[in-house]
Amino acid sequence: MAFKVEQALHMVGGAGETSYATNSRIQEKAIYRTKPILETAIAELYGKLLPERMVVVDLGCSSGPNTFLVVSEVLGIVGDLRRRLEQKPPEIQFFLNDLPGNDFNNVFRSLERYEKMMEEEKGDLLVPHYVVGAPGSFYGRLFPCNTVHFFHSSYSLMWLSQVPQGLESEQGVPLNKGNIYIAENSPPQVVKAYQEQHRRDFSTFLKSRYVELSIGGGMVLTFLGRKSEHPASGELSYLYGLLAEALNAMVSQGIISEDKVDTFNLPFYGASMQEVKAVIHDEGVFDLEQAQTFESNWDPFDDTDDDDNVFDNVPNGKNVAKSIRAVFESLIAHHFGDAILDELFSRYAEKVARHLLIEKTTYTVLMAIKVEPALHMVGGAGETSYATNSRLQEKAIYRTKPILETAIAELYGTLLPERMVVVDLGCSSGPNTFLVVSEVLGIVGDLRRRLEQKPPEIQFFLNDLPGNDFNNVFRSLERYEKKMEEEKGDLLVPHYVVGAPGSFYGRLFPCNAVHFFHSNYCLMWLSQVPRGLEGEQGVPLNKGNIYIAENSPPQVVKAYQEQHRRDFSTFLKSRYVELSIGGGMVLTFLGRRNKQPTSGGLSCMWGLLAEALNAMVSQGIVSEDKLDAFNLPIYAPSMQEVKAVIHDEGLFDLEQAQIFEFNWDPFDDTDDDDIVFDNVLNGKNVAKCIRAVSEPLIAHHFGDAILDELFSRYAEKVARHLLVEKTKYTVLVIALKKKA
Repeated sequence: MAFKVEQALHMVGGAGETSYATNSRIQEKAIYRTKPILETAIAELYGKLLPERMVVVDLGCSSGPNTFLVVSEVLGIVGDLRRRLEQKPPEIQFFLNDLPGNDFNNVFRSLERYEKMMEEEKGDLLVPHYVVGAPGSFYGRLFPCNTVHFFHSSYSLMWLSQVPQGLESEQGVPLNKGNIYIAENSPPQVVKAYQEQHRRDFSTFLKSRYVELSIGGGMVLTFLGRKSEHPASGELSYLYGLLAEALNAMVSQGIISEDKVDTFNLPFYGASMQEVKAVIHDEGVFDLEQAQTFESNWDPFDDTDDDDNVFDNVPNGKNVAKSIRAVFESLIAHHFGDAILDELFSRYAEKVARHLLIEKTTYTVLMAIKVEPALHMVGGAGETSYATNSRLQEKAIYRTKPILETAIAELYGTLLPERMVVVDLGCSSGPNTFLVVSEVLGIVGDLRRRLEQKPPEIQFFLNDLPGNDFNNVFRSLERYEKKMEEEKGDLLVPHYVVGAPGSFYGRLFPCNAVHFFHSNYCLMWLSQVPRGLEGEQGVPLNKGNIYIAENSPPQVVKAYQEQHRRDFSTFLKSRYVELSIGGGMVLTFLGRRNKQPTSGGLSCMWGLLAEALNAMVSQGIVSEDKLDAFNLPIYAPSMQEVKAVIHDEGLFDLEQAQIFEFNWDPFDDTDDDDIVFDNVLNGKNVAKCIRAVSEPLIAHHFGDAILDELFSRYAEKVARHLLVEKTKYTVLVIALKKKA
């Protein structure tokens, strides 16, 4: 039975013994082996176009030490070239693409470490660049038309979009019994099904990339194939044949059912160079500039060229098994369950070891082809997760919809762009993540029909810190897209969603690249805990508090105010450079009505959490020093403070400014300030909401052992407070337009 590969395929995540990160040396070798082709392609492209901005996409980036290899290579090539040509360095936007099941969390969390290493190595010679994640299958459109300069892909295009159709008879009987790939005894129908699936997929791939590439753009693609014209010959058939033997041995011992093996076929095809060239020729959208074939030993740690020399077949077998497990485990576990994995790959390692005693086999073929156009917060979804406790943020998005509509309508009506770039800063992970996407699509869709315009293509960037649960975001994207297609049908505006990890208190995008920024409930977070919260002797100044309180000394208040001023100033400067002419922003964040920073709902709310912590100090559960050294990196500004920074920077016109309020309990929609229906339930709801956003900070400082107890006490304190006073959040909303 055919199923879509994205339903199950992803490399083994993390950094454990069986992970792809630990077992991806063969892919690393391929990237270095094809470096001369990559250099030629990038040099030609850059030398011809001399672009101020470049967009480079790595298709099938996976997760591990190789993920940033192509980024490094391109930065090095472009850096050397621009110095030789005495050009100003371009800004390069890198998109790392893989299926939604890829471990993007691991990729984004290792990005900061990678950037630091590059800055230390290159210093001022480092080419400015921005790295984002683009989830989705490359067997279809991923980017707007004519927006990409260069595509790279290594060890990905041998994967098919699905298990081929036609591997069963009309009666539903498996045709490839006992095999998991094309074998010598596979019937002709099986071979034909694999060949046709590859032809369809590669054709779709070429058509999609052709539309997305800009004039003068190109691609370098590297993937496994075969030298022989016959699909059943070649080392890939051997390699997967040995895995089939291990599975069949487990069938004979009753560990696996025969039906399970007979219905399992790999969504994989090792094409010949002739087949690849035929599809390129038939499509007629690319010129084949260069094509090479080379070989690599099965064992990625065996760098010898002697075909007869096997130093130690047992470690060789284990290395091969680990390498294959890292890429196939998800598919095998999806079909057979994960209980068999250790046993299966232990048997497989033994079979490979015995095979290598007879014949030292290589992968044939790694094919590098260069083509050019012929023309032209708490993650997961558990009880304490942000996804489950983000209704307050949802209400704010709906409340600010009229402001968003006005801003988008003015921008679209003025520019009538064929392509739009929209960024949601601080997207988080959960049901609200795609709300802004939906709103913008709806607004633009209605507008373009009223104005009788062709729909633009919209590129959405979802931004948050690298610690955000992007895996959850990307894995829910397909479900969201299906829902939108069902709701809108042909009226749905073409759009592409990618992830952009990084702090918005700094540059995230190339100059003049963005039409519109949106941010909801984020700008009250500071880039760091303010400096100056300790005395000269290192004594904490804000003892017993975790935010600005009535008894906080003036130095503490000043430190928070100055940190906010610096951060918001940096934010405005960064966005100004990134926005195109006519671009704008709608920003929503928590603030306060009063001039005095110690007043307002946030001071009261965090004060109750400080009370809960102090009670735990008095009982010896938390140390006093720990509490005194903890201050939240958050600040609720007044509208006057916000306007002052905007005025001082002089970069934006303030188009709209509004203040509104929400009840602390996000599920309390009543307007009567005196009515509290169930203060205990209200207290629990508030505690869950606050825990969802503050848990990582608290756990990092105090450890996670105190969390349940702390938020249970906090819920009780909030409940008691609400009996006395039904308190509200103050929310500030501003719409800004870039000055010409």
